[in-house]
Amino acid sequence: MGNIFSAIPDWMISQQGLSTVVWFVAGALVSGSGHYLYWCRALEVASAQHMVVVTGCDSGLGFSVALHLHSLGLTVVAACLDAHGSGATKLKALAGLNRMHVLRLDIRDGASIEEAVHEVHLLLQRQRELKLRALVNNAGVMVFGEFEWLTERLINQQVEVNLLGTMRITKAFCSLIRHHEGRIVTVTSHCASQALPGLSVYGATKAALKAWSDALRVEQAKYGVKVITLVPGSFVMQSNILAHHDQHTKEMDESMTPTDKLFFGDYFQRFNSYLSGLSEVREPTLIDDSTLLKKFEHAILAHRPYAHYLHAPYRYVFYHFLLNTMPVWIRDKLVVSTTCMKLRKPPTGVELGVIPPYPLSGPCHNLFKITLYLSYATTCHYLYVIDGIGKVELEEVNPHLRGGRVENHLRKTTPSSSDRDLNLNLPVLSSQAQHD
Repeated sequence: MGNIFSAIPDWMISQQGLSTVVWFVAGALVSGSGHYLYWCRALEVASAQHMVVVTGCDSGLGFSVALHLHSLGLTVVAACLDAHGSGATKLKALAGLNRMHVLRLDIRDGASIEEAVHEVHLLLQRQRELKLRALVNNAGVMVFGEFEWLTERLINQQVEVNLLGTMRITKAFCSLIRHHEGRIVTVTSHCASQALPGLSVYGATKAALKAWSDALRVEQAKYGVKVITLVPGSFVMQSNILAHHDQHTKEMDESMTPTDKLFFGDYFQRFNSYLSGLSEVREPTLIDDSTLLKKFEHAILAHRPYAHYLHAPYRYVFYHFLLNTMPVWIRDKLVVSTTCMKLRKPPTGVELGVIPPYPLSGPCHNLFKITLYLSYATTCHYLYVIDGIGKVELEEVNPHLRGGRVENHLRKTTPSSSDRDLNLNLPVLSSQAQHD
């Protein structure tokens, strides 16, 4: 030990010398770490030689990513399900710069996938300077509805597009991506880590995509291929992912048995009415979220991209932290309360509703609700809500009755088609009114 210390200069052993050495080492570590982090986060200069294939470009996220990458100067192959749709037409308008190429792609169809890969291969042959930088797996389908309501077609559609279709298109491009040492960017979802009621199948497909990507990342690393997942957050109002919700609702409703309709009552309609406002086709536009688009940019151009990108407000991060740490029974109650989709179990027997404790007059005379709970057998109940408009007729109701029960005879006036199908016969009810 003495020989070792004898080799150290005296000035380094002194207090001042040790301080100098510590500061030197600390500075080197900070500088090295900063340089490393900068290099990791640094982006390559966007070039027309970088070609990116993006699926699901008809609207929403895919359309926006294609536009953004093109604006950076990259060459983009935008794959659309409808090659003559509004989104494809807008993207084709940029084809004059020879950096935007629009093709039709249905990732459920093997022949369509082969044709798309062939088109990309020809493009790479015609323009030898091009390199396939990335494949962005964005195409996806979302169907809202409890699992029991979903038809087999709606289940298969989500599995075929979100999971199997993504696997098919990735497998078809693997050889080209490996040859160019490119990367695979797959869009997943918050539902991959925290499944939500009403999105059981959608969440299952996204969770499967995440697990598949984690394994694929390790497999492809030795070939120089980077595999990345990106959670984009929610932007439903800026996409068409729920544009067909009303059609899906109709399909689910028509597939229900009379027994199921009796059991679920108006809950099915209330659930879907909550989302019906989102069921409209929106004109494809650039998503108003520059931070999200920057994350796609980083995933594609960074020297050393992250394996996972998460785009979410801090409250989402905190929310998921709570769900992953709290007891299951608390977690489930929190999920139900935050999704605003509670299932009200109708009690047995017949109950006449109570008038709200405020005056009812003028146009509001018949707007209060009376709820009838009709018991059918021992295990099947039907929740029936009469809203006074077309459903029932209320006669001689005191407009200033408060806090009391209605004394009246209810008679069916215009039964709905579903009521006729179920052969419902509402009984005549009366109750003693209490006046102020």
